[in-house]
Amino acid sequence: ERWPHLAQEDEDGNADTDWPYESMIGGFGRPELGVLAPLPLPLLGYGHLGFLAGLPVGRDELYPMSSACLPLRLDWRRPVGKPGGLTGAFRIGYELTFDSGRDFLTSDAFPSGFRYGLELGLVPGQDRGLTLAWSARELEQGHHSRRLVLSGRVPLGDGHSLEVQLGRELGGKADRYATWIAGITWRLLSPPRDETEEQGARGQNATGP
Repeated sequence: ERWPHLAQEDEDGNADTDWPYESMIGGFGRPELGVLAPLPLPLLGYGHLGFLAGLPVGRDELYPMSSACLPLRLDWRRPVGKPGGLTGAFRIGYELTFDSGRDFLTSDAFPSGFRYGLELGLVPGQDRGLTLAWSARELEQGHHSRRLVLSGRVPLGDGHSLEVQLGRELGGKADRYATWIAGITWRLLSPPRDETEEQGARGQNATGP
């Protein structure tokens, strides 16, 4: 119903609603590796630079959940406020995606573009908090994305924490695989929450337990 132009047609040009070539595909999502480092910028102040690269070891048959493409993302995030109360942040970046080079998908399936977002949260402690975030992706050929995500974080002890996320996709129906998205993240020895510039300078050589 969402992509009628992709349905298999018979000799008379009628769409086959049974999708005769549909099959059950199993596999894992694409692994991603990243690094996060403090990077103050002139006029903007203290912030963090994040770089992420996806490994091209997925399967194109699992698109859009996963694929064999090579995505590169670069983001700079500026926190506002102090932990222990109401905090916020803004983020801006760019993503560049190289297609898998296979015959299953065309290059249009891997658009690149700018990324930005805003966050507002209540963080009573380092290991717990509630955050509402709005993010956008301005991708090529109009494949834009708008997402609103509510996330809550609770401590599990020994520096670990659990984060539960519920997201609502606000972009066009043709460019999303789901309207509602839920996720669970288990963070091992969670890094500190956002710090001010002075706090970051004092804690550069600190080590965890």
